[in-house]
Amino acid sequence: MKTNNKTIYSEDKNIVDTFIKVVKDKANFVIIKDDSEENIIIPANIREYINTVTFIYRESSLDSFKEYLMSEINSNLSKENVQFFNELNNTSNKVLNRKIINGLGVIYKDKLESSIDNLYSLTQATNSNNVSYGDLLSIIRFLEKTRFFSEKETPFFLTYLSNYYSIRISEALKNNLLNYNNSDFYYLINDQLTNRSIKYLPSERKGKPRDYFEIHKSPKKIFELISSLDIDGNNEELYFWLSSFFDRLGDNMNYVTSDDEIKSRTINRPGNPFESVTFNAISFLYNTLSPKNILQTYIPNTISDKVKKTDLYIEMEEWKNSLQPDNDYFQIFNIALFNKFINLMYKRAGTKDSLIHFDTYLYEYIVRGIPELIDDLNKDYNFDFGKLLNHPLLQYWSNETNKEKVSLVLRKVFEIPEKSLEKKKYPINKDAYSLVKKYKSNIINRINTKTVITNLITRLEEIPNTSPNYIDLIRDLRIKMDDSSRDSNDVKNELLNLIDNSIINNG
Repeated sequence: MKTNNKTIYSEDKNIVDTFIKVVKDKANFVIIKDDSEENIIIPANIREYINTVTFIYRESSLDSFKEYLMSEINSNLSKENVQFFNELNNTSNKVLNRKIINGLGVIYKDKLESSIDNLYSLTQATNSNNVSYGDLLSIIRFLEKTRFFSEKETPFFLTYLSNYYSIRISEALKNNLLNYNNSDFYYLINDQLTNRSIKYLPSERKGKPRDYFEIHKSPKKIFELISSLDIDGNNEELYFWLSSFFDRLGDNMNYVTSDDEIKSRTINRPGNPFESVTFNAISFLYNTLSPKNILQTYIPNTISDKVKKTDLYIEMEEWKNSLQPDNDYFQIFNIALFNKFINLMYKRAGTKDSLIHFDTYLYEYIVRGIPELIDDLNKDYNFDFGKLLNHPLLQYWSNETNKEKVSLVLRKVFEIPEKSLEKKKYPINKDAYSLVKKYKSNIINRINTKTVITNLITRLEEIPNTSPNYIDLIRDLRIKMDDSSRDSNDVKNELLNLIDNSIINNG
């Protein structure tokens, strides 16, 4: 096939690969192959295919692919779902995440209410400033995983949604990348590529997550911990390296409906109440696009000047400033590609789970693993991920001078104890207290404990004024039961301890 005497299809490429290549080369947008081989986004017949490829090739813009996508949405979805996308077109990026997940809560209410990690609660978001890329991804992943063959429109809807959302991200990057903190890209990612519902690394044998977990120390105390170690090197630089993996300051509970704007939390604000941070092993991909934001959010004022003078901070600023909006590095934020990326990471980690220590485990799956993942992706796509492979954070980590220091810091941070259920009382109202006491014997005696706990959560949600934090604690333990790396009896004992330490709060 030719246009303007140039060959855009040849016999050595099939039509799917050709379409993907044309869209990537001319619109700088990546279409991800559907694992089910449905390839929904590819034109359905030869005539439409030729017209679409010719149009995108001629226009050579992201707008041309977006126009094609909207035409497919109008042709293949119900009136209600077409209206949903039309409304998204009139929604600003600052509130787009909330608009989407509120809509998904209406369209897929029954299904989301049945999810064990309560994804439906995310769809009830009232605070646009706290709804993240990771929240949206967790809902899309769940809907894709649980769809039935009878849901004929769902695969089309989800494919169109992933592509539409990724187009909005690409547009935001194109329009305003360098002024990062005022960029719409900043509002769309919103500091969180994944949330606790998304697993991309298996938990360790005792049950603690390796990919996403809370560190129950304030940033100031974490720096003090690093300073107390017998390390020959720059403590400020080590702490800055570690803080590139932080994606939340303070408690994560009920953040989508909170008046507190999590994105604006900083360690240095007056009366700072935040005694924990969240570690996310993949968050450096986003965080390091703004070293200044890391500095403002997680670095104590007492060391910020020293951090800015470190080699790593300077190199990271230079690396970030060298990125152009059309660099393939940013393709990683295409939500379908990112989902494929973390799925590959989980699959690879599952085949090599013999490493005991957190630091060696993480090094294997981030520093050594990412190049292998890119090789896997490039069997179907042709990316230039040089900026990722040469990332200053990864270079610092793999440097033999720093490797041992980084390992020690990671191991010490991972060993910080989780919040103890045994040492804390959890106030709940009288009706909720009576219910959990009734369920205790079933939890002890029933073989299928998972069903009992799922029913308990549902019953607790029906009781007025039951503490959502208390329900979240039970829900977290229920989620742990689905993790094959955990001992189910240990999880059951945690739940029984939680019940035994509940107290009635009649106030």
